[in-house]
Amino acid sequence: MAPPISTSDPALPNTTTTTSSAPKSSSRPFLAPLAASARSLLASARRSPVTTLAAAFFLLALVMYGEDARTIAELSIDDYLYPDADLYNVSGLPPLALPPLTCDLSRGRWVFDNVSVPAYREKDCTFLTKQVSCLANGRPDDMWQYWRWQPNECSLPTIKEWIISPERIEAHTKHWKDVDYLIFNTYIWWMNTADIKVRRSNSRYWSENDEVPRIEAYGRVFKTWSDWLNDNIDPARTSVFFMTISPPHLSPQNWGNPDGIKCVGETLPYQNYSQPLDLYHDMRLYDLVVKVASSMEKVPVTVIDITRMSDYRKDAHTSLYTIRQGKLLTPKQKADPEKFADCIHWCLPGVPDVWNQILYTRILSKSSWHSNFSPPLFQSLPLPPQ
Repeated sequence: MAPPISTSDPALPNTTTTTSSAPKSSSRPFLAPLAASARSLLASARRSPVTTLAAAFFLLALVMYGEDARTIAELSIDDYLYPDADLYNVSGLPPLALPPLTCDLSRGRWVFDNVSVPAYREKDCTFLTKQVSCLANGRPDDMWQYWRWQPNECSLPTIKEWIISPERIEAHTKHWKDVDYLIFNTYIWWMNTADIKVRRSNSRYWSENDEVPRIEAYGRVFKTWSDWLNDNIDPARTSVFFMTISPPHLSPQNWGNPDGIKCVGETLPYQNYSQPLDLYHDMRLYDLVVKVASSMEKVPVTVIDITRMSDYRKDAHTSLYTIRQGKLLTPKQKADPEKFADCIHWCLPGVPDVWNQILYTRILSKSSWHSNFSPPLFQSLPLPPQ
């Protein structure tokens, strides 16, 4: 998995557009279902005709296949990522059983698992930016990588690595014409101030603006957003998702560490699942998204709640092991964690990979191909004992 590559207008929803295809091959008809599933994973931007709704496009996943199907079926990332590990036997597990759409994937707990996660190593992923490469930046522990999200009522499938055939890029590009999935999110930039400067209608200059309450500005943006979706999106072709708040961890007293400084020094998730953390998100924004999404009948929007599960992960931010203005934090900057610790962005591998895992699970659950094909690239982990 790779981190998002994005540019954004801080005031407007970010969006991922994904579309893909795989070349047809008459010699490999049994790969047709896999090729069909791959169509949902390769990104291609579609320009918005609405200039007031700026969008940032990033690559969520790049999945292509080649070589022999037997190679794909036998591929195991564990074989080379954990050559010395005492791996458990998953051969007896049932074929992939995707969780039902009625299962709330956002409610569960973090389970320590140093065998099946992380799905990749930081040093092996060339797509990671220096900002989120915490081990390379000097973080002394790697415990944050070994926590798997376990929903309460169902099992989340584990996505195995797929074979990439980069020499076949040109054969694929002719299929990258239509957007299959739109994934939106926006939150953190709205939290800078309680009031937001909004440019007046029909004004010629950005200086012609009014300050309005955050929730009012947010609501106006989402009105534009929902109108644009209804006017421009064909729900028979494109599925729309909205990812909820990615929580920062700035106030350690909220998780019982009154002497702490932001997320600095945190090495374990918050474990009190009977008393969820209150990180003082502006839940009005969360509620507005849910309300708007539930009211959209022409173009359905699936809200993916990543907030509650991420609330527990006070240990997984880049903290002092990141960059500022393109350079690693200096010893002097590290000595001032109140100012320089980054408790907004996440180390990778880490929590954002779980978001992608849940998103991909929902995409597969909504598609039809999985009903008659269980790819060997997944394993469905049993529920742990309560």
